[in-house]
Amino acid sequence: MSIIRKLFNTEGRMRRREFWLSQLLLLPFSLLLNLLASVGIDDLSGVQSGLVILGLLFLFVFETIQMIKRFHDTDRSGFSIFLMFIPIVNLGGAYILSFKDGTRGPNQYGPDSKGREPEEDEM
Repeated sequence: MSIIRKLFNTEGRMRRREFWLSQLLLLPFSLLLNLLASVGIDDLSGVQSGLVILGLLFLFVFETIQMIKRFHDTDRSGFSIFLMFIPIVNLGGAYILSFKDGTRGPNQYGPDSKGREPEEDEM
């Protein structure tokens, strides 16, 4: 699978390390685009404004896909992303995305991204 297709595909799982690396790589672009947008779209030419808007749209779509894959790693539906729009509840979603370890072994969204096998229940 090509890297572009993998980056923009909501199927599969994403480890915490991959999630944080994607966040760190996009941080400078996000800061730059948000700075340009805060200066004022009105102060930019039509082409520049369009590029800023397209860049922000790209970041939104990319971030959404990354969060969906991270929720998949914890065996939660991608629709869990809607938790991020509810005040206070979004703190739980942020905790899951940032710190919760993925499900051991395969889950409904794919194989364990760390290659671990599920633990056997001990009685």
